[in-house]
Amino acid sequence: MGGNRQCSKNAVTKTADGWTSETECKIGEITATSRGSFTGDFKRQVRTELETTLTGVPDSPGRRRARP
Repeated sequence: MGGNRQCSKNAVTKTADGWTSETECKIGEITATSRGSFTGDFKRQVRTELETTLTGVPDSPGRRRARP
């Protein structure tokens, strides 16, 4: 990935039933904020949920969300 990337937040935390992650990175004029959760028995099954919000996207009237 090109450009100047700076992350002000990059945290992974253990929860009762898995892990959560939070990141916030600035890539040029764009800010990407992500939250994720990872659950399961981590031997046979892992469930991952991730939501990313982009702000400051050129020629964009508002926010864009990437979801599966």
